[in-house]
Amino acid sequence: MLHIFNLCVVKFIVYFHKQNIDILVESLKQKIHGGHMKKYVLLVVLMICMISCSGYYMTQKPQALIGSWQRIIKDNKTEFAARLTFNEDQTFSYVVEDPILGHVNTYGDVSIMFKKIAFLSDLQCKNAGIYKFSIEDNNTLIFTPERDLCNTRKSIINGAWTRLK
Repeated sequence: MLHIFNLCVVKFIVYFHKQNIDILVESLKQKIHGGHMKKYVLLVVLMICMISCSGYYMTQKPQALIGSWQRIIKDNKTEFAARLTFNEDQTFSYVVEDPILGHVNTYGDVSIMFKKIAFLSDLQCKNAGIYKFSIEDNNTLIFTPERDLCNTRKSIINGAWTRLK
């Protein structure tokens, strides 16, 4: 249930831009004075989450994304190979293929919405990260961060990945 709620929140953030949410929250803060209004606002927020979740089970899994991808990541003065794998059950794993001290392998859940992917959580990042993605010639996967507060994940995911055969 928590996974579905997290997905609702992520979809809500994707649908409304950060500026619109700030304006909405500020407007609601000004209007909320009594207990009845708070209940009304809670009901509206829950309805928005339910509506945004209604497409969750209809979201198609892009088969072109499923599988393993590799890239060379430059971290300060170090370069290392990494593998990113997407599974049918909407999970992912990230593995550092060159053993380097301090680098951690991780895994977690993803949600795919049209040409956007949300990395919901993993061992290194507790917040969701949202990326646009495109696949060129069924061989190159390109991620562009849209919103991610986790700099570690952003430095790893952002860029072009090559499909492993």
